[in-house]
Amino acid sequence: MTGLIQAGDIIEMAPHYRLRWEDAQQSYVLLYPEGIVQLNGPAAEIMKQCTNRTSFEQVLGEVGDLYPTDDVESDVREFLEEAASNGWIIIQRA
Repeated sequence: MTGLIQAGDIIEMAPHYRLRWEDAQQSYVLLYPEGIVQLNGPAAEIMKQCTNRTSFEQVLGEVGDLYPTDDVESDVREFLEEAASNGWIIIQRA
């Protein structure tokens, strides 16, 4: 699935998903009618960026500021491609 997301793409969370902090799990979760997905710290930070319509570059910039590593672009791209395949986000071509 590599290469799904391109520069300039617009990303937003799918309408039937909600991002919420869960005290009981001490983590952010994605809630949807059929269940719940617990997110680790970096995944939650990426999904926070997707709660409003945003560009791939904006997500990269925000997450890159929080996790300044050499591979942040490939990590963010990989996560977003997985999120898209799971139906968590919608990707629109710019």
